[in-house]
Amino acid sequence: MNVDLTWDIPLNGFTTGQVMGSAADSFIQQYYNDHHIELGQRTMAGIGFGDTFSVSRFQTGSSNVITIGGDDWDEFFDTDTAYGSNTDTSKNRSFTISDGSKTATITLEWKLDDMDDLVDVINDELTSEGVQATAVKVSAGTFKIVAKKANVTITISGANSNDFF
Repeated sequence: MNVDLTWDIPLNGFTTGQVMGSAADSFIQQYYNDHHIELGQRTMAGIGFGDTFSVSRFQTGSSNVITIGGDDWDEFFDTDTAYGSNTDTSKNRSFTISDGSKTATITLEWKLDDMDDLVDVINDELTSEGVQATAVKVSAGTFKIVAKKANVTITISGANSNDFF
């Protein structure tokens, strides 16, 4: 599918990456519309943030391949072909935190940027489930779970609890 960005796109408060990603996504959507394919069935998308944009496919594994062509592809991308890889789901982790009356299941299914992200994910789930506990960052590589009240006993269990505690 051709994406022709030879026209001047005004930023109107958006970043260059957002505008480029949106423009690429518009071309992708138009291709699907022109070929009478429902947009919900499309396999590609464009997206951007800051000064970066990307084109991706809604497919996982090594069969996921995108090839970029045209006169100026190398102005935007380091290589003309990107290959997916088979996901290593063994890195997914799950454990539970209970305050004796309510339990939260923490399931980590994606790569987190740092300890702050991990603590945020845990605290979101604890709050959502009403568990009287909170995760506290101790250092860049450690965290702890503390009770919100003195008379609460925290129990941690689950398939991967030993990986964290």
